[in-house]
Amino acid sequence: MKRRAFLELLWPKAELKLVDVDELARRVGTLVGRDLAEQPAVLMKQVRALTCHDTSKRLGELACIPTFVLSAQHDPIALPHYGRMLSNSIPGSQFELLPVASHGVTIQKANEVNRLLRAWIERVERESQ
Repeated sequence: MKRRAFLELLWPKAELKLVDVDELARRVGTLVGRDLAEQPAVLMKQVRALTCHDTSKRLGELACIPTFVLSAQHDPIALPHYGRMLSNSIPGSQFELLPVASHGVTIQKANEVNRLLRAWIERVERESQ
């Protein structure tokens, strides 16, 4: 049950219906270095830190740094509207929203994420020449 709950944070529920959840939990557990049923104490500390840290007023200082913001449509942790707000606060940044993806987007949609990043890096390199 804990593994499935953790996976529901990482994958859209509709997508979980299409896979072997036990196998996915094993594979993701290997990637994160622990059994997904384990809940390290540091997780709650990270969540608390997220609610206390706010540097949004300084984001405009990043205008000279090429910035790419990627959000996943079904992410229950890093909600997409926060990604868009982040991008809107950094002048010149590029925002992308990946559909049918959640917080585990870099695992679930690795090829698509890599394609977007490659295209963005190539564009930034061309523009800087």
